[in-house]
Amino acid sequence: MPGPPLPVRLYRVAAGLVAPLAWRRVAARLGAQGVPPSRQRERMGHASAPRPEGRLIWFHAASVGESVSVLRLIERLGSGCPTQRS
Repeated sequence: MPGPPLPVRLYRVAAGLVAPLAWRRVAARLGAQGVPPSRQRERMGHASAPRPEGRLIWFHAASVGESVSVLRLIERLGSGCPTQRS
């Protein structure tokens, strides 16, 4: 099976070359906003805590309204699943 088309390959190469420069700029901005370097990777989607054992459902809410609206869903899902005790 052939690989990805040429534009996709070019995009991947360009993104790989630009990524370190973009990260420096983002890290500098986060630092200027007071985010400690140890927490900056979290802002880029890298977890700093290990994943807990067992089933995991991840909810993402970007605003207060989204956070409030997802609470009922979390409650319903939680009521159907037994809690794990350590």
